[in-house]
Amino acid sequence: MDIDVTTAADVLAPLRDESPAPPRIDLGQVRGEARRRLRRRRIATASGAVAGVAVVAVLVPLGVAAARHGATTSHRTNPATTSVSCTQSVLRVPDGVTMAIAHGGDPTGRYLIGRSYPHGTAGQPLPLIWDNGVPHKVPIPGQYPEMTAISSNGIAIGDSSDGTAYSAFIYRDGKLTQLGGATNVNPMSVNNAGTVVGARAIGPDGASLPVVWRTPTSLATDLPMPGPAWRGVASDVLNDGTIIGLVAPSPTSTAFQLIIWPPIGSFHLVPLPRLAGVTGADAFWIFNVSQGVIVGAVTKTINSEPVFYPVAYDIATGVYTDLTKSHMSVTSGNAEHWLVGQSGTGNAAVASLWTPGTGVIRLPTLAGIRLLDQPLYISDDGRVLAGQDHDKNGVLHAVVWQCH
Repeated sequence: MDIDVTTAADVLAPLRDESPAPPRIDLGQVRGEARRRLRRRRIATASGAVAGVAVVAVLVPLGVAAARHGATTSHRTNPATTSVSCTQSVLRVPDGVTMAIAHGGDPTGRYLIGRSYPHGTAGQPLPLIWDNGVPHKVPIPGQYPEMTAISSNGIAIGDSSDGTAYSAFIYRDGKLTQLGGATNVNPMSVNNAGTVVGARAIGPDGASLPVVWRTPTSLATDLPMPGPAWRGVASDVLNDGTIIGLVAPSPTSTAFQLIIWPPIGSFHLVPLPRLAGVTGADAFWIFNVSQGVIVGAVTKTINSEPVFYPVAYDIATGVYTDLTKSHMSVTSGNAEHWLVGQSGTGNAAVASLWTPGTGVIRLPTLAGIRLLDQPLYISDDGRVLAGQDHDKNGVLHAVVWQCH
């Protein structure tokens, strides 16, 4: 099998910020998803470097770890799709500002989240929510304010820094409230009931522990872990209260595993898949979860660089599907195994959508090929993509693609 490997530099390129910020949960060299979040989820990795990953949660049954190349899942409602066409438009931004980015959204595609740059890269960004394309400002106080996630009923979360640590906020019905009970926290996901999950930084090594705010007025509480030395993050929370995340056995370990905290009971660790032609893989990375399917990657280190092999994991069946045939640098995906990101390598990489039925579809862009231009979000039905794109003058825009 010809496996296309994607390096950390490829994966993290779209997440680079134009403006500096103090470290959030410092995750080290591996998950250097040092992006301030695509769905800026930070995950504590070894040696402390921040890693943000787009993740959503789902209940995973124990025990099934066999990878099946090309296997289908029970969630694929339209596996016969053989033709997809997408059109691009620039999202409206308040106050005549042009520089902006969209980096996430809710499962339906109604809501998108991102930020604009009213003062260019030298000033503070302005968090934004688009509701069916209509932009709304979110008044998060502090430095480096950021939206991190939004639910399908419009409850949003975000964070900001006071210069030394990050605080978490929830935004609903036009009201912003600070979440309590922990300091230096990153909120990463919110469900329709207002339950929020994320991580809190601990110790001098930059590692983190997963936390949950059960209600918008609850204090943060730590989630149970496999052992006292384990570290990690809670990445997503489902509407039934199931929480999903990634954990590693020590503050300096990069061997991250999927972990599931069900609404009742303790937790489940999910084994890594076994991919044909891939040996030495020792960690997992989550891009997104859609309708019970986790789109992620197994990782291994080659020449001191993490390499990513995209896969999908069906929670109901416990089956992994090998998606390396997409030859994509993936930023997100959905239950149909549609992937978004870039195809190609280096300076030839282009914003792309991949589906099992069509293969790679090059997406329309404002001004041709540019390294950071790509979708960072895909809706559950695959009809709405959002991300960033530069125009012919080099101005960065928040953009949306409508696909049919």
